[in-house]
Amino acid sequence: TPQAFEFVGEFFTDVSLYILGSDINVDDMVNELFDSLFPVIYTQLMNPGLPDSALDINECLRGARRDLKVFGNFPKLIMTQVSKSLQVTRIFLQALNLGIEVINTTDHLKFSKDCGRMLTRMWYCSYCQGLMMVKPCGGYCNVVMQGCMAGVVEIDKYWREYILSLEELVNGMYRIYDMENVLLGLFSTIHDSIQYVQKNAGKLTTTETEKKIWHSKYPIFLLCIGLELQIGKLCAHSQQRQYRSAYYPEDLFIDKKVLKVAHVEHEETLSSRRRELIQKLKSFISFYSALPGYICSHSPVAENDTLCWNGQELVERYSQKAARNGMKNQFNLHELKMKGPEPVVSQIIDKLKHINQ
Repeated sequence: TPQAFEFVGEFFTDVSLYILGSDINVDDMVNELFDSLFPVIYTQLMNPGLPDSALDINECLRGARRDLKVFGNFPKLIMTQVSKSLQVTRIFLQALNLGIEVINTTDHLKFSKDCGRMLTRMWYCSYCQGLMMVKPCGGYCNVVMQGCMAGVVEIDKYWREYILSLEELVNGMYRIYDMENVLLGLFSTIHDSIQYVQKNAGKLTTTETEKKIWHSKYPIFLLCIGLELQIGKLCAHSQQRQYRSAYYPEDLFIDKKVLKVAHVEHEETLSSRRRELIQKLKSFISFYSALPGYICSHSPVAENDTLCWNGQELVERYSQKAARNGMKNQFNLHELKMKGPEPVVSQIIDKLKHINQ
């Protein structure tokens, strides 16, 4: 019914809000779903001929649903499965957002003034000596870039741990920890819970139960029990669904009563997408430590370090030690490397440490 679809839609909206970080209690989500569905089941499926005046018992039905455990232990079962899967998914999304923050932060970092002077010397000071066609030595470029990016390279250790931790998390996201698997299984579980109501409705009419009802704050709920349920019609003529929608396709039923799970071979799933993402991330596990060398390897430098610019003069062969000694009065690469990372980089490192735990 439209009402039932509305309640299910609200449940999935709450699911989305939860995994995005909203402060919503999963048990409350599930309870609200069953509290909302039971009056619909009773008034529209069990007793479709009820007069409009009888709809006043909806609030009574909502409250009594929990007291009498109309759906048995199915709500608790769903709470456990949904809670575990959503919690892991929430952590996974938080980790992904942090990864994006790390990339965006380091992508927009500005070089220090010392680094700017070093880069100017490497790329342009040779012009002052008339060496217009001479390229910087490859080794010299590596030294300069390592000095410029010393703060960023500090992230490398924690970036590696982050990717490995993310891989470990993804490897554990299966069965009840796989949100897609759990949410798709809800259709079958809810179907079973409705069958449970159908099979056990008569047990609610015992003398002890009637006494309990009449002495509870929901005496009118007595109208709801002991009636013949017609749950079988609920899904028998559902609209054919396409792909992974929230409808029951007819071919998912055995004898129109038992719901079976459909497994589509080679179907793209969230699990496969997660594994694919991890494999791509692992190819960038050494991104920050390799960044200085990567920049130099994609820059116009003298790869064999012969007949190249070392920051002061044209040399036949570059020597990192000689270059450092010769540039001592101009700028000190060692001092630049020893400077701590920028505050924003330190914040990123702290966040990576926290989530890696």
